[in-house]
Amino acid sequence: MEHREWLRKEIAQWQSEGIVDEGTASRLLERYPQEVSRRSWGMIVLAAFGALLVGLGVISVLAANWDCLGRGWRAVIAMTPVVGCGAAAVVASQKGWRQRLFWEPMGILWCLAVGVAACLVAQTYQLGGAVPDLILFVSLLTLPVIWMTGAVVPMALWAIFPVVWANMGEAEEIGTGLWAMALMCLSLPAYIAFLRHRPPRPAFLTAQAVVGIIYGLGVFLIFVQKVDLDEYNAVWLAWGCAALLAIWAWIFKLPVWPAIAAVFASVAAMPTAYEDMWITGNAMPMYVISWLLAIGEIGYGIWKVRLGYANLGCCLALWLLLVKFFASDLSFTAKGLVFIVLGVGLILLNVTLVRYRKRRMANGVET
Repeated sequence: MEHREWLRKEIAQWQSEGIVDEGTASRLLERYPQEVSRRSWGMIVLAAFGALLVGLGVISVLAANWDCLGRGWRAVIAMTPVVGCGAAAVVASQKGWRQRLFWEPMGILWCLAVGVAACLVAQTYQLGGAVPDLILFVSLLTLPVIWMTGAVVPMALWAIFPVVWANMGEAEEIGTGLWAMALMCLSLPAYIAFLRHRPPRPAFLTAQAVVGIIYGLGVFLIFVQKVDLDEYNAVWLAWGCAALLAIWAWIFKLPVWPAIAAVFASVAAMPTAYEDMWITGNAMPMYVISWLLAIGEIGYGIWKVRLGYANLGCCLALWLLLVKFFASDLSFTAKGLVFIVLGVGLILLNVTLVRYRKRRMANGVET
């Protein structure tokens, strides 16, 4: 239930009980205005998609007639959309426009224009250089655009640039991986500014999840590419990436990222149930750590009444148990009974937590 919907029902009950009069109820509702409606968010999505179509259409038209133009005209045409978007952004800032219906399409169109202009100018004047250098150059050019516009889509996907740049370089260069991580951190100010703007809830949650996944998976892919790792050390690396996400979430007060970190750690823990896959190292300590992770997630989910964490921990625990269980010599009857017990326990846990959360919500306590 949304906070304002809960408040509206509470105020209606207060009014029926004579605690507040009609005027006070109206003033209370006016003090907490309605969040952006789903229709407005739908308009933002359509406008962003329209901006993407416009950008792709302009690119197609230019590509079809590119050979007919001289170098000077090519450079002018390539830079015109960039300058036009910049001028529109400056005017909008001076006029105090804050509508996401303007800034979201503007951010997408501006980033597309910058990327295309950089590629076209490099191709027109045959500047040379390697593809990773071009990717790095475009990423640095688009970063100020993301900071200024606060557009959700470019902000959420921008961290792909450092990952691609690092993985296209020479293999086993740890310095490149460290530089890529530093480059990824440059997008954190844009992400924090995005959180402070408090966009509509669907965009708020989706963008957080996308950025968290790209950061966690990106750091993992960077170091897998740059360091020769076996399966044993790859699990430690994945757990390190999950810990890094959790640390960033704690330092910068980033919501949703702790959940992404828990998912990363849990997925990385799943192979620890297989002893045969380990070439080096001892699998037992990692298996024990995986169980501690599962128990910790279940405990945190119960303590904070978070079904997601509790179910994630349960799924990891069941996986760690059943992989070993299937390898045992027990009869199918015994295995079936164990399945029944585990299934009933999982259902009872969810039902209990849902009822407890409803009681807390009814008492006005946030979960």
